[in-house]
Amino acid sequence: MTSPTTQSLVNGITAWMQCESPTSSPEGVARMVAEMQRYALDAGLQATVTPLGPQVGPLLHVSNRAAGDTRPGLLILGHSDTVHPIGTLQQNPCRTEGDRLYGPGGYDMKAGIYLALTALRDLAATGATALPVDFLVVPDEETGRHASRPHIEAFARNARYGLVCEPARANGGKCVTARKGTGMLRLGVKGRAAHAGAGGHSGGNDAVHLRDCPSRAPHAAYDAGHAALRGVAWRLGAGVDLSHVRELSPDAWRVGGGILGM
Repeated sequence: MTSPTTQSLVNGITAWMQCESPTSSPEGVARMVAEMQRYALDAGLQATVTPLGPQVGPLLHVSNRAAGDTRPGLLILGHSDTVHPIGTLQQNPCRTEGDRLYGPGGYDMKAGIYLALTALRDLAATGATALPVDFLVVPDEETGRHASRPHIEAFARNARYGLVCEPARANGGKCVTARKGTGMLRLGVKGRAAHAGAGGHSGGNDAVHLRDCPSRAPHAAYDAGHAALRGVAWRLGAGVDLSHVRELSPDAWRVGGGILGM
């Protein structure tokens, strides 16, 4: 196979970044996975797409395993989903500035997947690698891998080595050798219901009284014995409508954050 040029790599990565695939859009993730599958199949690799349900995009498995080869091999992990909502390209278009390529989802981690899969395309033939290679691309990494975790664990049990397509860090280009875990919790909050006109002063809105909850989360993590809680994301459904103060929010606090030392 012809060796890729810098421009061909730029073109390929740019096309993938232009295929917006936030975790919240199973359809967008499915389009991204279809592009990845096509790129693998064109090189003669095996590429299987597995649906994981209507709430999440599909999982992609690419391999150069020969038929009947069940040896433990090399597992490469990546994710097709991004944190960027549909429409981000309008504010952050794909572009080249100097010797750098920019665009949503490129750093984490479409560029890494594209480069790894491009290398694997040259190793599609049976026996091209000393060990079989399994490339697993999950659709829900950004939200905790709840749907894909059983698949990751199954492939990991039959892997001798593992690599992840995380980008090198800005501090000298150091490779990522470890990742933090994630912790998620849901806090159900109950206030005090009251009529907004006749007795609103006696009501207690759950969202208002727990507005300082984000500042308490790191302390809760320390109390639980975790080293640190960072990157906390909150989703709140406030218990307020036009006529009264509600005692229970339609959607209580949902918290997600990276916890070190789990």
